[in-house]
Amino acid sequence: LHQAIETLPPRCRLIFQMVREQQLPYRDVAEVLNITPKTVEIQMGIALKKLSQLVRVLSEGVLLLISLIL
Repeated sequence: LHQAIETLPPRCRLIFQMVREQQLPYRDVAEVLNITPKTVEIQMGIALKKLSQLVRVLSEGVLLLISLIL
């Protein structure tokens, strides 16, 4: 998961880490970064979409590997 987070664009990664790891509300992240809460919301959506796509690809790879072994 940490490697997947590192693949996010820098600003998107920073916002994701502030919200998820530091548990800051969108409003606080927006204030610190001098952006709107809506921008934080959009960037979180982008981050979550990219991370879910990566997880899906990885899980499909694991299933394929298991099917090849069995």
